[in-house]
Amino acid sequence: MSDDEFVGTISGAGTGTTGKFKDKIRIWSNALEEIIGRYENEPRSFPLNFKTQLWEKEPVCIICNQQIESVDDAEVDHIELYSLGGKTEPDNARLTHRYCNRSRRD
Repeated sequence: MSDDEFVGTISGAGTGTTGKFKDKIRIWSNALEEIIGRYENEPRSFPLNFKTQLWEKEPVCIICNQQIESVDDAEVDHIELYSLGGKTEPDNARLTHRYCNRSRRD
């Protein structure tokens, strides 16, 4: 990309056309990717079947150490917080009560 190419998309005739708009987006996307890298959309939550497997194996909350009576009362928590780069993968998961997990965020 050159500065002249971008300037051409924002000045002169036809700046409101679909083609120039797409060119602006392409140029911006490429520039941002060079700066911050490509964003990979990582899933935020664990699948229900994984939560069920954890619950069937050991239905105990890792936070309060009490029995989890129903899989519907459980959540799968990220050990390394998702917001800090923790991955949504089995090695970074632990079973908690829904209430315990959500109160932990306060």
